[in-house]
Amino acid sequence: LKRLQTAMDNVNILIKLVNDIMDLRKSKEAKMSLTLSSFNLRDLAATVIDAYQSTAKTKQLDITLSASQEYDYSIVADHDKVMRIMTNLLSNAIKYTPSGKRITVTLSCPDQEHFTLEVKDTGVGMDKDDVSRVFEQFFQAKNAVGGTGIGLALSKAFAELHHGQVHVESEKGLGTTITVQLPRLQPASSDAPVAPKAVAVAEVEPLALQYTNSNDHQENAKDQMVV
Repeated sequence: LKRLQTAMDNVNILIKLVNDIMDLRKSKEAKMSLTLSSFNLRDLAATVIDAYQSTAKTKQLDITLSASQEYDYSIVADHDKVMRIMTNLLSNAIKYTPSGKRITVTLSCPDQEHFTLEVKDTGVGMDKDDVSRVFEQFFQAKNAVGGTGIGLALSKAFAELHHGQVHVESEKGLGTTITVQLPRLQPASSDAPVAPKAVAVAEVEPLALQYTNSNDHQENAKDQMVV
């Protein structure tokens, strides 16, 4: 049974790698699409963090979520792609943060039209040369611990697909902070609310946008993650 589980884990890893490579290729060819729905960004962040708590506990890491209760974190975006941004950033932070250290995930609203997601670790950090290339496809920093060099490139592609942006700050030996800014609404959704049933909308070049029901997002989020 143990060998079977190992084989299944390896298959899942390979499937995820192939899917990531295909998504990167689609993004470069402007063929990637968004499936839009309305969901709560804070709830999604809490679900992602909860899914990683057992891994963090093994490394004796403290992961906290900082998000003011006074804001409405409703967002219209691609739930799966935003979740993958969060999982990529958080898994990287866990990988490069030594035992006994802290990782902080912060959600904020710099203005009424945007959300900011910040993942800050107190890990090994990177030098300036690595920081300048960290979002390049297949790039791995000098202190890389496994991985494929795809996660951050894909996260950047997903953020830009949402008309957002990603920024990284890092200092050797002190840690890394990656900040993602996403608009609250997408251009095709600004004048029309998300329907409770799936409704196709016109393709917006170079993005193909669709609306879908998101009622089951919260329940299915953990099942979609590969931790």
